[in-house]
Amino acid sequence: MDYIEVKISEDEMTAWMSLNFPQDGTEYTDDFIVQRLEEKGVRFGIDEEMIHKMVYNMIYNKMLEVAHGVPATKGKEGYYEYLFDTNAETGIPKILPNGSVDYSNIIDLVHEGEVVARYHPAVQGQHGSNVRGLTIKSDFIRELQPLKCKGVVKDGNDYKAALSGRISLKGILLEIHDSLEIDGDVNNTYGNVRFNGNVIVHGDVASGMTIEAKGSITVDGTIEDAHIIAGEDVIVGNGIHGKESAYVSAGRRVTCNFIEQAKVESEGDVDAGSIVNSYIVAKGRVRVTDGVGAIIGGTVCGMLGVEVNKTGNRKETPTWIYAGAAPEDVEVVNRLRDNINIAKDELRLLEKEKVCLENDAVAADKENRKVEILKDKLLKNDYLLDNRTELEEKMRDLNYASDASVIVHGTIHKDTHIYVCTLKADDIYDVSGFRFQAAGGQVMTVIDDGKSLADLEAIRLKNSKNEEEDEGKKMILVVDDDANMLRILRSMLKDHYKVVCVNSGKDAIGFVDKHQPNVILLDQMMPELDGATTLRMIRSMPDLDSIPVVFLSGAKDKKNVRTCISLKPQGYLIKPVESEKLLQVLGKLCQD
Repeated sequence: MDYIEVKISEDEMTAWMSLNFPQDGTEYTDDFIVQRLEEKGVRFGIDEEMIHKMVYNMIYNKMLEVAHGVPATKGKEGYYEYLFDTNAETGIPKILPNGSVDYSNIIDLVHEGEVVARYHPAVQGQHGSNVRGLTIKSDFIRELQPLKCKGVVKDGNDYKAALSGRISLKGILLEIHDSLEIDGDVNNTYGNVRFNGNVIVHGDVASGMTIEAKGSITVDGTIEDAHIIAGEDVIVGNGIHGKESAYVSAGRRVTCNFIEQAKVESEGDVDAGSIVNSYIVAKGRVRVTDGVGAIIGGTVCGMLGVEVNKTGNRKETPTWIYAGAAPEDVEVVNRLRDNINIAKDELRLLEKEKVCLENDAVAADKENRKVEILKDKLLKNDYLLDNRTELEEKMRDLNYASDASVIVHGTIHKDTHIYVCTLKADDIYDVSGFRFQAAGGQVMTVIDDGKSLADLEAIRLKNSKNEEEDEGKKMILVVDDDANMLRILRSMLKDHYKVVCVNSGKDAIGFVDKHQPNVILLDQMMPELDGATTLRMIRSMPDLDSIPVVFLSGAKDKKNVRTCISLKPQGYLIKPVESEKLLQVLGKLCQD
């Protein structure tokens, strides 16, 4: 007879048992029941206490849990512990609570014999078993790949510096670069410096001195009118006081507190607290947002963009800011395009002369002239091909800067000139705070101290080189204090209308006083002048009371809605509005 009934879970990790009432006088014992369990396939994780309880208390015909499997445990992956600042290579300084800038984290120096990294090996997991006694294997954890070392030796699981210098980690390459440390100033007493690695100056660099390094150059103090040429970064703890003669070149980036009267060229970014009367060209970005955060005078070009707190000053110092293609790049591209057009014209003239000769039966020296024309055409075609090839290469080099922009967070003073050029024909200008993005090569000249987006929009409309593309398009004035909403609405409408964005009722009134839009999209909830007040003031102005106005507002309370409706606008739409609905409303108003 079956003395027990057994049930095993689907995952075979749990078993239940029920004792049947003994019919033939059999006396149950713990061992007898365990043996019956094993006959039923339960061979691991048997709960002997539960078996004893069921036998001793004569618990019959009740299914109870009597065996448990043991799951496999996961192992722990190996990992490297780095005993230096792995973020030092990012070149981003720390902004201290008092507003000053700490550059000490940009470069990390280690000393010979120092443990710089330690590998913690993988810990394998434990195998498990189900109630049937079958092994559940734990996944095998592979060890991480050993680090590749330059200037570092492996000692067991430790990695030790084989020399003193600057340490870096790129992927699995752990490298210590030779560094020359100078405890003091670089001046006539010390002499010029040329070094195959990194140079660290714990002092100033005096006038007339030169430092050249294949690695980075770090100066704790100030650089005067000296020449600094680095294959990698240039990091200046204080700043550059160039006296119109300093030259700084970096193969990667330049970081300092201030730059005054200096020429700086960088293959990467330039980060500074202020730039005054200098010539700056960076193939990356120029950021002037720490401390004062001002660009005053001179020329600043960031091929990937320029970001600054404020530009120019009240003395109206001429300040030129370029994003995208540098001025010399624009000149090269324009020269190549002119060369190509001239060559095409000359080839057309030669072809026309050839046709005339062929049709002229009495032309003197006809055959010789045809040969000369052929030679000229070959030369012009070679010249055309060379210029086209050079132009293609130049445009390919400049293509990575196609999203360049200039962002000014604060005031733009008079006689600031902003030039955003991606060498493209399309105008994808945008406004958010003060933002000028890829304006097709237009010059933005601020004629008054700039806190009015309306003035900036008016300048854009006046200076744009792409007005022929907008010809025939209706003008929509969007008024909203939310910069994100301005971006969204411009994106919705720019393919169908000429879109002008301002962020206050005051700016809207200033704009419509000079430029009459076809429709005004007006937010109700705005500081200073709300939408209703703005509309009343616009309608009180001569010849402006007929401009269609559509409220586009998040205000849903009855009081605000009644206030707006009482002014009899041409529409009232609730945010967020669907693009199709908005275009439908504007289309009808622009047709009326």
